Amino acid sequence: MDKKQVSDSKHFCVLPWIHMHVWPNGKTFPCCLTPYENDIGDANIGLKKVWNSEKMRELRLNMLNDKPSVGCTRCYEHESTGYESLRVNAIEIIIIGLIMR
Repeated sequence: MDKKQVSDSKHFCVLPWIHMHVWPNGKTFPCCLTPYENDIGDANIGLKKVWNSEKMRELRLNMLNDKPSVGCTRCYEHESTGYESLRVNAIEIIIIGLIMR
């Protein structure tokens, strides 16, 4: 994806490539806003396995194809009400910031 595709996308987020959110019980999520029922795995089996899991690969592929993901509904909800979401903030700070250098 180029800068325009990233900034125009309604579903792309950089976080699944650089971040995971792990709860004390081991449940792992692509970000802190992902609903509890949409975990991507259990860190107790190993973070590398979760990072490369089918759920994470599917999430990343959806984002590259600008398709919505069920675990990202909170960002979509924020954006639909006119608020800037964590997804948009991450894109602006990380992706567009790096491109502008």
